[in-house]
Formats: sequence, C-alpha cells, structure tokens
Amino acid sequence: MGRLILFGSLSVAGIFVLGTEGVLIAYAVVGMTVVAYTPVSLFWMRRRPASDLPVWTILLLDCLLMGVIIHLAGGVDGPLAVVMMLLPLTGGLLLGQRGGLGVAFAATAALLSSAYLEVVGIQVQFGSPLIAALRTEGELMLTIRYVGLRTFVLACLLVAAGVVSGYLSETLRRESGRVQNVLKALRETEARADEILGSMSDGVIVVDSAGNPLRANRSALELLGLGDRWRSDLPTSPVYSLLTDYLDTGSFPEALDVFVRDRILECRISGFRKGGDEPSGAIAVVSDVTELRHLRADLEEKEKMAVLGRLSATMAHEIRNPLASISGSVQLLRSKTLPPDGEERLMNLVVRESVRISDVLESYLELARPARAGEFESIELASLLEEVVELARRGSNGVGVEFEVNAGDEPVIEGSRARLSQLFGNIVRNAIQATEGVRRGRVVVNVSSCKDSDVGSAATVEVRDNGCGVGPDILMRMTDPFVTTKDSGTGLGLFVARKVAEDHGGSISFESEEGSGTIVLVTLPVSQPESDAREAEEGRQ
Repeated sequence: MGRLILFGSLSVAGIFVLGTEGVLIAYAVVGMTVVAYTPVSLFWMRRRPASDLPVWTILLLDCLLMGVIIHLAGGVDGPLAVVMMLLPLTGGLLLGQRGGLGVAFAATAALLSSAYLEVVGIQVQFGSPLIAALRTEGELMLTIRYVGLRTFVLACLLVAAGVVSGYLSETLRRESGRVQNVLKALRETEARADEILGSMSDGVIVVDSAGNPLRANRSALELLGLGDRWRSDLPTSPVYSLLTDYLDTGSFPEALDVFVRDRILECRISGFRKGGDEPSGAIAVVSDVTELRHLRADLEEKEKMAVLGRLSATMAHEIRNPLASISGSVQLLRSKTLPPDGEERLMNLVVRESVRISDVLESYLELARPARAGEFESIELASLLEEVVELARRGSNGVGVEFEVNAGDEPVIEGSRARLSQLFGNIVRNAIQATEGVRRGRVVVNVSSCKDSDVGSAATVEVRDNGCGVGPDILMRMTDPFVTTKDSGTGLGLFVARKVAEDHGGSISFESEEGSGTIVLVTLPVSQPESDAREAEEGRQ
C-alpha cells in the first residue's frame, strides 16, 4: 500500500506539474507497472514467506522505476532526487544492512544512468537549467564534474541511509528476539506457576494493595466454598477480612485458625513487593487442619490421662507407705503390750508419717492451684527469707548445718506470703538435704537488687550450698515433675517452686556440679513505689 501511494502520488504530481506532453506516457507506464506487479509480488511472498527473493525483486524494480520518475523530473539535479533515499531505507528495514547497501547501490546505479543520459542530452526538456547551460557552452568536463559531484553526494546519502536503516533494523530484530524470548519465558513461568498453584493442596489467595482479588487456586475455592464468581464472593469470606486487616496494619500472627462451615482452616498471610519499598499486595495461604487439630486434641487428652495416671500412681505409692506404717503402729498400740518408751516412739512415727502424707497432698494441690492477685501484699524479701531459714534451722533436718543470710538491701516485692514461703522453703529444704553427709554443711542465702531485661527492677535471691551437687543430666531437668535424686522424694518440690516463681512474674535457674554444691538463683520483680510508677507511666505517654 505504501509503494502504491508513493509511486501513484509521484506519477500524478509529475503529470500535473510537468504536463502531459513529455511525461504522460512514461509516468503512466510506471504507475501501471507498479499496480500490475503488486499482486504478483504479494502472491509470490505468500507462497515463499521465508525467502528474501521477492523483496529483492520488488526493491530493485522500484529503483528502476524511481530512476525513470527522477530522470523525467529533472535528473540528479532535480527536486525528486532525494526521494530515492526511501528505497535504501526500506531495504535496510526489510533486509538488514546487506539489503540496505544492495538497494543503495542499485539506486546509485539508477542515478548514474540518469546523470549519463542528462550529460549526453537525452530527455533534457525538464532537466537542470545549469546543466543545460553548461552543455550549450561546450563545458563538457565541467558538466561531467558537476553531475558526478551531485551523484556522489546522493550516493553517499543513499549508502548512509541503507547502512543506518539496516543497522537499526537488525538491532530492532535482536531486541525484538530478546523481548520475545523474555515474553516466552514469562509465559512459561506463568503457566508453570499456574500448574503449581493448581496442584497445591493448600489454598492460595492473592490480592493487590487495594484489596482487589488477583488470583486464587482451585484448593482455595474449594476450602472457602467459592464458585466461578469467586472475585465477587471473596469479600464475604473471613479470610478476606484478615487480608484487608493485614493491608491496613502490616502485621499478622504467624498463623491463625479460622472456621469455615465445619472445617478448621489455618491461615498464614504475608506481603509481596514488585519493586521498591511500597507493598504491592498480600498473599494468604490456607490449609485444612481439621484432622490435625482433632488428632492434636486427642493426643493432648492422652497425654493428660498419662500424666494423671503417673500422678495417681505416685500419690498411691507416697500415701500407701506412710499409711502402712501408721496402720502397723496403731495395731501395736491397741495391743497395749509395749513399754512406755515404745509407745512414745510409735506415736512419734504416726505423727511423722501423717505429716508426710499431708506434705504429699499439699504438693499435689499446688500443681493445680492458680495464682490469685487478691492474695498479694507488699513483702520485705529479706525478712521473709530470715523466717524461712529460722524455720529450717529449728527443724530436725537442720541439725549440724550452718545458715547465713546476707541482705545487701531490703527489696520489697508484691506477692503471696504463703506461696513465697513455700517456694523458698522447698529450695532451703533441698539445700539442707543435699548437705547430709557433709562434714560441715553450709547454706548461704544472699539477697540483692538488680536490673533485669525481662522484668525491669528485680530482686535476686541466691541459695548456695556445699552439698553433693547433681550431674548435668539431672541439672537440665531440675524443675520437671517427678525428677528427684532422693529415695523418699516426690520430685514435685522444685516443680512447685518454679510454678510459684512464674506466677509472681519471676524465674528460677540452677548451677551445680557433682561434689561441688548447688546454686539456686530466684529472680522476682520489685514492686515500684507509687510515685515511680506514676513517673514511668507519664514517661511512656
């Protein structure tokens, strides 16, 4: 179509401007030739789409026809000579640099032919007046030089146009090929991603930064009960509200369970970015964990039953032995055959075993006893520890053990006095029992205040003994229930101590080596004075 317009316009304009006498037949032949071989060339190119021969034929024929038009319109010195540059530009675009150069040389040959005919005087009616004047004056060499110079300049322009057009065409083809390869890779990646998403058992939902649904795989539609119109139905789903909340706040827990119909779905949400720091949207991954949650609940129930069984067995064992001793002692007392000192010994045994049963029951009750804020009061920790140590010193197990309480300051804490007494009493009793058999048993209690990264201002209580110590395997499980190194112990004393410390916002830790004693470190938060608490609150505001 472009060729038809170009040659048609030049032919009609030439006939109109130059008149019908000199160029009518020639321009009419040019126009009819273009019209005639256009369908032939189209048919040829369709039959041989991979061949460049039809394009070469058309361009070379166009050079000849364009040479005729230019020659009749003034030759190389005429106004249409520069129009010849369209042909090498077209050749470079269609055939690359080789095509652009080839067509440029063919166009140059056509211009040289026109120049030769003009010099010898053929078809000079519409030629250049300057060339006609030089020829009339007999300046042949000057005429040849002028025409040659004009032809050389035009030839340089034609070659430059062909080279530049060919180079740009080849560069465009290469870049186009790369773009096509990239687009092909993107299509393959997208198809592979669709295949992966479609085969996933977990549901995947993608929304943009405005909350508009972008994609959802088949599993997501099935889990959420959405149909073909899922984009319009998705906003009614609870997962969508979680997505919008994430887009608004930018935060989401690691996983969150949602209930859809009779299923439990675990939802995990994260954002994605296409580039830069601005979020581009969010992705929700939904997993059906109904069976897993049921299995976990069953397992937890079984674990509870197992713990209950162990507790029951331990309780039965711990109560049965004292009861057996009490029963035997009472039977002997009922016989009234014992001397007075024997009866007193059995009565003491009954009392001791009764206390043992009471201690066992109290330990078991502590396992389920919750912390009650109503029991809390301000307690001077140093005085509480002195009371605990004094009770231990008076006890029969404290005979032969040296006690020392060092209070560098007087920290005040908020807590239950009874439960804290139980905490430190368990620790001190363990320290006393650990020093049995040591020549000079010693228990040292140090009280001080410090800064703790978890609780802020804290009070630390260090209970140190020079007893037998424990090995690393026991040290790692010191506060686990039923872990004990004593034949008559329940393994619940330090477990209860840890629970009391945690109920008061504190912690407990241990250091020990076999034969080198044990260090127990209890950290508890210090109660802030009302003025300090007010200043801290104002600072946070």
